[in-house]
Amino acid sequence: MWVEDKPGMEVHFDVAISIWFETHEGDYHYDDYDENIVWMMAHCRGDLDKNLDDFEILRVSKYNGKSRVKDPMDDSLVPIIPYEKLDDVATAFLQEYYPVALRIPMRGQAPVWVDPKELAKNMGLTVKNQRIREDGSVFGQI
Repeated sequence: MWVEDKPGMEVHFDVAISIWFETHEGDYHYDDYDENIVWMMAHCRGDLDKNLDDFEILRVSKYNGKSRVKDPMDDSLVPIIPYEKLDDVATAFLQEYYPVALRIPMRGQAPVWVDPKELAKNMGLTVKNQRIREDGSVFGQI
């Protein structure tokens, strides 16, 4: 299975399917039959917000040994970002949620740093400070 990220919580996914079937002779006087295995690819879609209850098969094609998903995700549904696209993805993220960080600092000025509380606010998130352990013995976990 190969999963492709789409806008919102929609995903498209390709499923490789192995179909095994037997073809028996029509006269039944002999136990002669042929076994065949066919590999197919089901191209599907669904919305994770709907628990894939809207799942549908878009098309079926012959399996060719690989998928052609454009924006792949791993088996935990985390987008896979190729190394050469990391800067583009980071820039798009900052452009949407923290554009001030993309300003090029003027000579003699300190670079703009990303304020995590402001970033969280811009993303519609709430930061909640809480001790992991009452005795304060655990540090650095989020």
